[in-house]
Amino acid sequence: MKKISLFVLVSIVSLIFTQNVSAKDIYLSTSGNDSNDGLTAATAVKTLLRINEIIGVEDVVHVKGIIKITDEVDFATKTEDGTQDPLNPEDGIYLYHRGYFFRNALKLAGITFLGEDSSKDGFSGENVASLFQFQGAYPVMFKNILFTKAVTHRAANGQYGSDASAIWTSGTELTFENCAFTLNDITRNDASPADPKEGWGNRGAITFNSGTGIFKNCEFTENLGEEGGALFINGGTITIEDCYFGYNNCAEVNNSKGGAIYTWVHGLDGPLDITIKRTTFEGNTAKKGGAIALLDKVSYVPTGTILNIDRCTFIGNQAVSDQGGAIVWDNFMGRSSSDVVTITNSLFYANNANTDGGAICVWNVQPGSELNMINCTMYGNFTNGNAGHGGGLDFMMGYETYLPQNLKKNIYNCIFDGNYATEGGSLFSYSDLSALYPIEEPDNFTLKNSFVGRSISILGKTGVDPEANKIDYYTSEEYDGGITAGFDDPDYYAANYYAIPLLEDAEARTYGNPQYLDDLNLYTDLVGKPRTIVAGKCAIGACEVTSTELDNEVVFETGISSPQLEQASAKLSLVNGMLLCVGEKTTRIELYNLMGSKIADGKSYLSVNNVTSGVYIAKIQIGTNVFTQKLIINGN
Repeated sequence: MKKISLFVLVSIVSLIFTQNVSAKDIYLSTSGNDSNDGLTAATAVKTLLRINEIIGVEDVVHVKGIIKITDEVDFATKTEDGTQDPLNPEDGIYLYHRGYFFRNALKLAGITFLGEDSSKDGFSGENVASLFQFQGAYPVMFKNILFTKAVTHRAANGQYGSDASAIWTSGTELTFENCAFTLNDITRNDASPADPKEGWGNRGAITFNSGTGIFKNCEFTENLGEEGGALFINGGTITIEDCYFGYNNCAEVNNSKGGAIYTWVHGLDGPLDITIKRTTFEGNTAKKGGAIALLDKVSYVPTGTILNIDRCTFIGNQAVSDQGGAIVWDNFMGRSSSDVVTITNSLFYANNANTDGGAICVWNVQPGSELNMINCTMYGNFTNGNAGHGGGLDFMMGYETYLPQNLKKNIYNCIFDGNYATEGGSLFSYSDLSALYPIEEPDNFTLKNSFVGRSISILGKTGVDPEANKIDYYTSEEYDGGITAGFDDPDYYAANYYAIPLLEDAEARTYGNPQYLDDLNLYTDLVGKPRTIVAGKCAIGACEVTSTELDNEVVFETGISSPQLEQASAKLSLVNGMLLCVGEKTTRIELYNLMGSKIADGKSYLSVNNVTSGVYIAKIQIGTNVFTQKLIINGN
């Protein structure tokens, strides 16, 4: 395998970084003292109250230990609805009975809260307080920070409440890297603990009303909410990469929706845009939508939701009462705009719904909405309803003008196999892909190059060509264990590696059309293995990886650091002999030797396995911008 070393040609591109010369490091520690100046680790301060007095734009607050918000307020002298006097109203900083509120607090612009260990450094509400509220267009970053034991509270005396436990935000640019959110909860009704306290917030760890949210390498575990255990999103642009949502058990809350994430568009300034990449959703529960609930909008909102899911795993999520073991999509509010959901390279395994759609249920959609699924695998998902309710993917009847028949359904290179319905806890029948709405429909269902083990009311739909797919290759009661789909010990690998490999001689390895991948710049599978194209064909399903590669823990992707490309929102990687450049815009790579001769080129990727060892120049075009990188390619 080729090895690549990367050197940045500073003579070609020079980067100039500017920094606020007055920015400083401030130290906050549980062992600190507020009589200190906070400017060194040895002179750390103890409370955020003291931090407020010394903080400034672009400062870095080093957090050591778990800071208790309850230590910031004299709870003994405050009533339930009481508020603390504003700290610095001219700076927009308020400390309420149950947390901090930063309203247009420009002095916080660019600050970073930095811990060393997200299991030991951070903030706690001690099960009686919320943590932070941000309002206003300024950036704030958290790195290696724990948010725990926060609870929702109510608005009082004309002041702001918080319908999120840990963080409520509107308009702020928030970035979280290597952070952990755990054991955050709603404030319970004393008489009925399964309900939120009347008049109090009912949402999960974070509420996004608008603004920007970026999450990288974060964990959300054991959070609870009626509307989204981890995230409630009703506005803004959200990016989630390399995160883990696990065991957010909202099922114990009545009427809960979205064990991990709940979306409900409210903003009037543009669509809700969510991108989720390389993220695992495991063991989350809710009454409806075990992991994600894409639900109603208020009727006057002229904007829709854009949801992109790529290289994600949904495993063991559960809708304990209603639809959508992993995802439910239900939007029937009049005059709401259409949604677009795109799911690629993703695995759905062992998710369960009580009624419809063991993995995904689409119930009501606005006309013009669109679902795109490319190279996904659904296996081992189940519903407690009958076969017609869809053990895997289910398009329900819906309400009148919001029937899923209005939805443009584009499904390419996918595998639906081994999903089933149960009755009384026992297997009732197999059911992989169901569409219960009437056959009379517009031309809006396109299914190509896919395996569907057993379908319900799919054949006969416009755009579903039996000759272009492999459909109904087992019966409702007799299943072949995934052999036809080409699975290699699917239950073992799904449970242990979060992936289902294909047998090396599986028909599924050459059943797909690579054009669908190329259109979306998708060049690797779920685990990062580069997609192979042979005679114009590619593998279908989420995983092209083999069981041998999983057993040997082969690492396919090696990132190459490049500040230039990072500024252009692109990533350069060496992936099993392929040089890849993937970004938000169309990219192209050209490889030159030092004599200026072009050696190879490609759209977003090119092979270097046959390139002679030596020094080369990579010319990378991203949109209208051109970058150059110096590469040393070694033949070993």
